[in-house]
Amino acid sequence: MKTISIFQVQDINNLLKQNNYDYILKLHDTCGSQSLYLQCTGKTTGINELCNLINNYLKNDYLQVIPGTINPYNLTLK
Repeated sequence: MKTISIFQVQDINNLLKQNNYDYILKLHDTCGSQSLYLQCTGKTTGINELCNLINNYLKNDYLQVIPGTINPYNLTLK
């Protein structure tokens, strides 16, 4: 299972803010399982645009996020 650190989440949140996206990436980490969620705090943006920005940051760590099937703002880490 792939994992993401709280420092990477902080970096992604700073990246979202620098690019004027009104979203916060939230990490829930319990008992060896992680859950990522993008919370909108203002103007909405397409999930693919947000995932592309996040994936561009994560590519050097060989990580990728994909939108959830039921709620696309619940992200799966691959």
